[in-house]
Amino acid sequence: MKQPVPLFLLGAHKSGTTLLKSLFDGHPDMFAIPFESELMKWIGQWIYYPLKRQFPTAKSIPEMKEALVNYVKHTNTMDRDEMGGTGNMDLMGRFNLALFQEFLKKTHESLNGMIMDYFVSVFHSLMGDISFDKQYIVEKTVGNSEYAMFLKQLFPDAKFIHLVRNPYANLVSLRRYSSRRLGHYPPIYPAIDGLEYTYYMLHKNEQLLGQDYYVLKYEDLVENPEGTMKKIAAFLRVDYTQSMTEPSTLGEPWVGNSSTGEKFSGISTATLERWKNEILPLEIEWVNLRLPFILERFGYERLSSSKKTRKRNKGEPIKVYLINRLAYRLDRIKYGSLSRGYVH
Repeated sequence: MKQPVPLFLLGAHKSGTTLLKSLFDGHPDMFAIPFESELMKWIGQWIYYPLKRQFPTAKSIPEMKEALVNYVKHTNTMDRDEMGGTGNMDLMGRFNLALFQEFLKKTHESLNGMIMDYFVSVFHSLMGDISFDKQYIVEKTVGNSEYAMFLKQLFPDAKFIHLVRNPYANLVSLRRYSSRRLGHYPPIYPAIDGLEYTYYMLHKNEQLLGQDYYVLKYEDLVENPEGTMKKIAAFLRVDYTQSMTEPSTLGEPWVGNSSTGEKFSGISTATLERWKNEILPLEIEWVNLRLPFILERFGYERLSSSKKTRKRNKGEPIKVYLINRLAYRLDRIKYGSLSRGYVH
């Protein structure tokens, strides 16, 4: 059997990575892992991505494999809400754990061999004891952009697609998602940090990985799915199929991943501009301060706000208000001189 090629989908939270993964699900040459494998977490790497930080832990390959196996066992007990809500599949009881462990039981001497066998074992545990004949294994874990070079060393043939979304829209979606989970307006600085760090890694990865690193605008994917997926098929050197515009998970229709909790089938443009009615002055000014060059590079309109950033936002607890304004004030000192060259 020819060794499959990993295709890693990268980007910030709420940037469209789950949608893109679902568009590969029905392609005959691809197996899209239906959950975030969290590879870097379970093999003990130091994760600096602000929304998923962890310190490093020294682990042997058997210990790494054990952690990944336990994660699949845990995923087998999780419903859609535990998986992160709308847009994720209810995987409770979907795995054949005996088959999973049977295909993964051999001793592994190399990290890349163990990881590839882990991916293939996930396939068998979900699809049965059938021949694995896929060209690509599609893996999506939010925040993995900082490990693109590490993954490329493990898998020299690997391909990467990095999703970019309008930073204003991305921030609103992140804030909306956090608000639903917390029950109130959240601290914003972790989301801003996460966006900036992801764009920083995009900049570095493009320079180092060249033609194997494809940068995709979320807006292009949603507004022109057929044309965009044809370009991606060419990048991957696979045949374009109609399934690449029909999102699914394990062959079942995808129910969307809107931060509003709205369910929909197919690719929807309904929420593409909704953020413009929801974005708040503090959020506008923070994006302008931290990410002006991203707005410029990708052709996103730069917004301005005549309202005061000091105003307390609806549902913002006083403690969160003080944290947000202090963090913003410190950022103005830290980033102000850097962003002046982008003020038009």
